[in-house]
Amino acid sequence: MLAVKFTNRYCEEAHVALAELDLAPKLYAVQPCGSRLKMIVMEHIYPSCSAADIFGNGPIDEPLLPDIRRAVRCLHDRGLVFGDLLPNNIVMKPGQKDDEIKVFLIDFEWCGKHGTSRYPATLNNGGDIKWHKAVKRHGIMKMEHDDHLLAVLAGRPPDS
Repeated sequence: MLAVKFTNRYCEEAHVALAELDLAPKLYAVQPCGSRLKMIVMEHIYPSCSAADIFGNGPIDEPLLPDIRRAVRCLHDRGLVFGDLLPNNIVMKPGQKDDEIKVFLIDFEWCGKHGTSRYPATLNNGGDIKWHKAVKRHGIMKMEHDDHLLAVLAGRPPDS
């Protein structure tokens, strides 16, 4: 099955890097669609659910964290920031073994270069999302923001 989405911003480099490690759905195509949009064609992960479906915005189970950390480390090694490391962008599905859960990151619209890319104007900086204190609409994206959200996912948010 395929999943198709349309967006005006997408970090193909990040998606491909994580898909090669089986930490993101396979990416089949990124095509211009009109003057401003891109059509993204990727593997549909089925059956699956998001971490938000199970854990809400709270901490997620420890066995899921190593793959998420590995994904973030892969991006950081390439000078990239995920930016939107929230439970709704973490998808889980059953693995090959009975007790195995596969973890994937999805939604690479916010991903960008550390220190130069910016958060979108649509950033939800209200509510119960525990963003790093420096995260703001149109603000510069930094790796430490991902590290902060990783700590939040683990139930250990640093003071910031």
